[in-house]
Amino acid sequence: MNEYDLILNELNTDPIANYVIVNNYGKDIETIYELIEEEYYRNISEYIFPGEKVLLYPSIKETRSKKRYYTTFNEASIGINSLYINYHALMINIDRNTKYVLKRALKFELGEDIPYNINELERMAIEKDKEINIRRVR
Repeated sequence: MNEYDLILNELNTDPIANYVIVNNYGKDIETIYELIEEEYYRNISEYIFPGEKVLLYPSIKETRSKKRYYTTFNEASIGINSLYINYHALMINIDRNTKYVLKRALKFELGEDIPYNINELERMAIEKDKEINIRRVR
């Protein structure tokens, strides 16, 4: 094994670092370190689990409404028979080794920004003064 692979093997034990390594194998070590640092920042919770690393796995489904709804963050009206995005998320707290899900699906308009990491989800909630309710799963 060469020095490059030895360094990557040492980093590979962490799920966030593993994600970066898999998607950037072949790039120089300094770039990989920078990308890992950026990815850590995106996955550090500030609100729900302050200071802890949380991986967010969103489930996004385009749905046609059967009744009138309002989007979760913008409170825009979703008319009957209109398309909207139904958003569920699995959250894995790496520091505690626990899993959580949203208690209720979030609703988004088509074209509205959708959170893909814990940092984005928390920022949306804080900006719109909304609470995110979660429950622990096994």
